[in-house]
Amino acid sequence: MDIIITDLTRFAKQDIVCIAGINPATNECVRPLPYLPTNECRRLNILPGAILHGNFTTPPITAPHTEDRNYHGKLSFKGPCTDESFISILKAEELNNACLLCSEPTPEHCHRRLVAEYLMDKFGDIEIRHL
Repeated sequence: MDIIITDLTRFAKQDIVCIAGINPATNECVRPLPYLPTNECRRLNILPGAILHGNFTTPPITAPHTEDRNYHGKLSFKGPCTDESFISILKAEELNNACLLCSEPTPEHCHRRLVAEYLMDKFGDIEIRHL
Protein backbone atom coordinates (compact mmCIF):
# COMPACT_ATOMS: atom_id res chain seq x y z
CA MET A 1 0.00 0.00 0.00
CA ASP A 2 1.16 3.52 -0.75
CA ILE A 3 0.46 6.45 1.56
CA ILE A 4 1.10 10.15 1.05
CA ILE A 5 2.66 11.54 4.22
CA THR A 6 0.69 14.43 5.70
CA ASP A 7 2.12 14.69 9.19
CA LEU A 8 5.23 14.03 11.26
CA THR A 9 5.32 14.41 15.03
CA ARG A 10 8.58 14.38 16.95
CA PHE A 11 8.65 13.45 20.62
CA ALA A 12 10.62 15.65 23.02
CA LYS A 13 12.58 12.97 24.88
CA GLN A 14 12.67 10.10 22.41
CA ASP A 15 14.43 9.58 19.12
CA ILE A 16 11.25 8.47 17.34
CA VAL A 17 8.77 10.07 14.96
CA CYS A 18 5.05 9.42 14.58
CA ILE A 19 4.05 9.72 10.93
CA ALA A 20 0.61 9.77 9.35
CA GLY A 21 -0.57 9.74 5.80
CA ILE A 22 -3.47 9.16 3.47
CA ASN A 23 -3.93 6.14 1.24
CA PRO A 24 -4.74 7.91 -2.06
CA ALA A 25 -6.71 4.89 -3.33
CA THR A 26 -9.17 4.93 -0.40
CA ASN A 27 -8.65 8.35 1.29
CA GLU A 28 -8.13 6.42 4.51
CA CYS A 29 -5.85 7.84 7.19
CA VAL A 30 -2.92 5.53 8.07
CA ARG A 31 -0.54 5.83 11.01
CA PRO A 32 2.27 3.26 10.70
CA LEU A 33 3.31 1.42 13.87
CA PRO A 34 5.75 1.12 15.45
CA TYR A 35 6.91 4.72 15.35
CA LEU A 36 9.99 5.26 13.22
CA PRO A 37 13.42 6.15 14.55
CA THR A 38 14.38 9.69 13.56
CA ASN A 39 17.40 8.45 11.59
CA GLU A 40 15.11 6.13 9.56
CA CYS A 41 12.86 9.09 8.67
CA ARG A 42 15.92 10.97 7.46
CA ARG A 43 17.20 7.96 5.51
CA LEU A 44 13.82 7.51 3.80
CA ASN A 45 13.48 11.26 3.19
CA ILE A 46 10.06 11.27 4.86
CA LEU A 47 8.52 14.73 4.65
CA PRO A 48 4.94 15.89 4.07
CA GLY A 49 4.06 14.95 0.50
CA ALA A 50 6.39 11.95 0.38
CA ILE A 51 4.95 8.72 -1.01
CA LEU A 52 5.78 5.85 1.32
CA HIS A 53 5.21 2.19 0.42
CA GLY A 54 4.78 -0.57 2.95
CA ASN A 55 3.02 -3.80 3.82
CA PHE A 56 0.43 -2.57 6.33
CA THR A 57 -1.97 -4.69 8.35
CA THR A 58 -4.77 -3.61 10.65
CA PRO A 59 -4.30 -4.47 14.33
CA PRO A 60 -7.29 -4.89 16.61
CA ILE A 61 -8.75 -1.36 16.39
CA THR A 62 -9.42 0.60 19.54
CA ALA A 63 -10.73 4.15 19.63
CA PRO A 64 -9.47 6.79 19.28
CA HIS A 65 -6.68 5.41 17.07
CA THR A 66 -8.57 3.66 14.29
CA GLU A 67 -5.89 4.80 11.81
CA ASP A 68 -3.13 2.65 13.33
CA ARG A 69 -1.56 0.09 10.97
CA ASN A 70 1.28 -2.30 11.70
CA TYR A 71 3.91 -2.45 8.99
CA HIS A 72 5.90 -5.55 8.18
CA GLY A 73 9.25 -5.61 6.50
CA LYS A 74 10.81 -2.45 5.16
CA LEU A 75 9.16 0.82 4.30
CA SER A 76 10.31 2.41 1.06
CA PHE A 77 10.30 5.96 -0.26
CA LYS A 78 8.78 6.15 -3.75
CA GLY A 79 9.37 9.87 -4.24
CA PRO A 80 7.41 13.06 -3.70
CA CYS A 81 3.77 13.22 -4.75
CA THR A 82 2.61 15.83 -7.22
CA ASP A 83 0.95 19.05 -6.12
CA GLU A 84 -2.27 17.75 -7.67
CA SER A 85 -2.11 14.52 -5.64
CA PHE A 86 -1.51 16.35 -2.38
CA ILE A 87 -4.34 18.82 -3.04
CA SER A 88 -6.68 15.98 -4.02
CA ILE A 89 -6.20 14.24 -0.67
CA LEU A 90 -6.86 17.55 1.08
CA LYS A 91 -10.10 17.91 -0.89
CA ALA A 92 -11.32 14.38 -0.17
CA GLU A 93 -14.74 14.30 1.41
CA GLU A 94 -13.50 11.84 4.06
CA LEU A 95 -11.50 14.70 5.56
CA ASN A 96 -14.64 16.59 6.62
CA ASN A 97 -14.53 17.57 10.30
CA ALA A 98 -10.76 17.10 10.32
CA CYS A 99 -8.65 18.48 13.10
CA LEU A 100 -5.01 19.50 12.61
CA LEU A 101 -3.06 19.42 15.85
CA CYS A 102 0.36 20.88 16.55
CA SER A 103 2.55 21.17 19.62
CA GLU A 104 4.15 24.48 18.65
CA PRO A 105 3.65 27.05 21.43
CA THR A 106 2.40 29.78 19.05
CA PRO A 107 0.44 29.60 15.77
CA GLU A 108 2.99 31.51 13.68
CA HIS A 109 5.48 28.61 14.00
CA CYS A 110 2.95 25.88 13.16
CA HIS A 111 3.26 24.28 9.71
CA ARG A 112 -0.32 23.00 9.99
CA ARG A 113 -1.45 26.63 10.04
CA LEU A 114 -0.37 26.84 6.39
CA VAL A 115 -2.59 23.88 5.48
CA ALA A 116 -5.53 25.33 7.44
CA GLU A 117 -5.12 28.74 5.81
CA TYR A 118 -4.92 27.16 2.36
CA LEU A 119 -8.13 25.22 3.01
CA MET A 120 -9.89 28.34 4.30
CA ASP A 121 -8.85 30.32 1.22
CA LYS A 122 -9.88 27.50 -1.12
CA PHE A 123 -13.17 26.44 0.46
CA GLY A 124 -14.13 29.34 2.75
CA ASP A 125 -16.34 27.37 5.14
CA ILE A 126 -13.58 26.41 7.59
CA GLU A 127 -13.07 27.41 11.18
CA ILE A 128 -9.52 27.82 12.47
CA ARG A 129 -9.09 27.75 16.23
CA HIS A 130 -5.71 28.03 17.88
CA LEU A 131 -5.87 26.20 21.20
